[in-house]
Amino acid sequence: MKTNRFGAATRLFLLSAFSVAGAIACGAPGGGPGAGESTGRTNSAVTTCPPGQEVGASGACLPCPSVFATGVESTYALQGFFSALSIEDACYTVSNNIGTFNLGGAACNTSYMSQLGAFVTPPAPSNVQPPPIYGSVPIQVCVTILGNNICTPGPSVSYAAYPSIASLSLDWTDWTPNASSVEIDATLSAVIDVHVSADPLVVNPTLTISKLPVTINFGSDGSGNATVGSVDVASPGPYSNVSGCGALGWCSGLISGPVESSISGAIQSTLSTELGTALNGTGHFWYGLMQALANQTNSSLLDSTGKPWVGVGESTPGGTPTAWTEVQYLGYSNGQVTADFSSTGLCYIDCTPKTCAQQSYTCGTQYDGCSAQLDCGSCGAGDICTNGSCQVCIPKTCESQSAMCGTITDGCGNELSCGTCSGGTTCNANHACVGTGGTSGTYCANCRKSGGICTVEASGTAICIHE
Repeated sequence: MKTNRFGAATRLFLLSAFSVAGAIACGAPGGGPGAGESTGRTNSAVTTCPPGQEVGASGACLPCPSVFATGVESTYALQGFFSALSIEDACYTVSNNIGTFNLGGAACNTSYMSQLGAFVTPPAPSNVQPPPIYGSVPIQVCVTILGNNICTPGPSVSYAAYPSIASLSLDWTDWTPNASSVEIDATLSAVIDVHVSADPLVVNPTLTISKLPVTINFGSDGSGNATVGSVDVASPGPYSNVSGCGALGWCSGLISGPVESSISGAIQSTLSTELGTALNGTGHFWYGLMQALANQTNSSLLDSTGKPWVGVGESTPGGTPTAWTEVQYLGYSNGQVTADFSSTGLCYIDCTPKTCAQQSYTCGTQYDGCSAQLDCGSCGAGDICTNGSCQVCIPKTCESQSAMCGTITDGCGNELSCGTCSGGTTCNANHACVGTGGTSGTYCANCRKSGGICTVEASGTAICIHE
């Protein structure tokens, strides 16, 4: 039983080897029983190969080709994985319109770097200044007389607002995996300077946002990329404050109205782009994450049957995987992330040996489907074992086997005497009469008398062959 999947030791796994998921027999993709289990054999094994080898057709032990397996990560396990990565220690900040994706440290008020960096390549700091905002606003001048605020309405005038992000921080806690996407609950705080020109008036108010709720959802495409599906920024109203407008009442209304709304939309677009770029970096977020999980020590992955993954270097009856290579990312849906992997050094993940009876064998030495041979018994007199079953044996003759001399078997356990050679010939290993003579005259005459064919080589040596 595997334990401590998300303990302190797990935090250090990212630069080490990782683990893998269950599968099948050598060289054939598909699911199979889980790792580390064994079952009893009802037949004794005649030949057992060492781990990582299988019985070949000749009965010799041969190295197994690659094993294929499907790895499955549930959203429950993914939650623990994200927690172990200290993903909450990452953050996104902006200073003087320059946005930076930080993986931890002082910028995110944490004492150590987040291990998210093993799967995320942050984009280079970039200019994220919101675009200018244009519109019109009714001008009114407000004065306070004896404690009363008195405003005088005026005509509408065109304005141009130029927001500049003095500072911004996006901080989150847990990343929560759902059925097909991950939800990030975050808060956004910012100080945004706004230069507003409404000829002939010019003001420079400041919009301050404090702990504005932000919800981000990202899923996956068919190639393993993270896809940011939505970035929902709450209405800034209750979380914002406008200062620096003085007696110009229209300024506060302008900033907390259309300007604030436009700035919120620009921030929402910026966060979507920046987070998407950060997640995928130079690779594929989900593809890389599954590859790492498959090679992690004490992995949280399961195989396609729900049994624990076999880790790199983990010794099993089927062998020891040296590394797992992701051959196909399958996707994120129905509460789990899946991918196909291959590895050498294994004949199977967890193989349940089959008995002679389960394979309908009644005789001979047969392969148990894992790594051993079974003695499935012998046939009675007059029968022969063919493909694991006893068949009536039809004896062969000397003639049907082209044997002219010597002793051979009739294929049914009996011996046949196929005669002797004459005329100076001898019986060779192929049960044919052959011989050589010094001169061709008498030798060839005797050869022909015995029914042989005599030929003379260039050297003058005669050869007699009985077919």
